[in-house]
Amino acid sequence: MKKIINSILVMAFFISVTASAQENRKNAQGQREGKWTGYYEGTNNLKYEGTFSNGVEQGEFIFYADEPGKVIIATRNFSQGNGNAYTVFYDGKGKKMTEGNFLNKKKDGKWITYHQGGKNIMSEEYYVNGELHGLKKVFYPDGKMSEEINYQNGIQNGYSYHMLKMV
Repeated sequence: MKKIINSILVMAFFISVTASAQENRKNAQGQREGKWTGYYEGTNNLKYEGTFSNGVEQGEFIFYADEPGKVIIATRNFSQGNGNAYTVFYDGKGKKMTEGNFLNKKKDGKWITYHQGGKNIMSEEYYVNGELHGLKKVFYPDGKMSEEINYQNGIQNGYSYHMLKMV
């Protein structure tokens, strides 16, 4: 019986070593390849996990808070390719805070920010090459419009409209 238990333990060890050896590896060109996991410096707290192909992020990456356990603080989906990463940021309770697209690590297109609790939209903004560009809308928690501001190349362009909320 003791030999069987020892054999099982040895097999489990080799399986775990083989599985971990397949993570965080590089190809012949020195590029990240396959599944990668990162940890916060000086801790055993998982920072991220995702997959690379020839040094390029593939599919979904998950990012975690610097604390024990796996508290998700962001996801980034690289499925579109070409430097696109649809990103969602979460609060510590798993509620959406902000979501939108990054193109080559800069905000691009429509971004939505939520009021606390992640249900109602607080603002809707449009970006081009990391700068606000277009109409920014701000909403009260009940969904009524609070403000509209137009931006061009990151600079307010024209008037801003503030809507007073009647109580």
